[in-house]
Amino acid sequence: ASLISMPGLVGEIACGWLLGRPGFDLVPFQSGLKQVGNLGITLLFVEAGLMVDIEMLEIIGKRGLGLGLIGTLGPAVLAGLCPLLWQGGFLESAVSFAALSTMST
Repeated sequence: ASLISMPGLVGEIACGWLLGRPGFDLVPFQSGLKQVGNLGITLLFVEAGLMVDIEMLEIIGKRGLGLGLIGTLGPAVLAGLCPLLWQGGFLESAVSFAALSTMST
């Protein structure tokens, strides 16, 4: 990926696609690899949490907390209103929340 100026994650995704079921289907124990992948994502989140700059959080303080709450609760409220406004169900509400919450970050 570095040869074509792309992030390493792009190369990892492409390699997984080529070696997995969509590509050449060369991976024998996919359920085991899914568990390893879940563990990897969990460790990635832990690492991200450890890299939080506490001094910056103290500087930002209540403004950062307020902005984070608005960015999370705003889409949740809008997604909760979707079934009422457009006669949708839980699935439509959950998809709306997922789409709106990723846009707020």
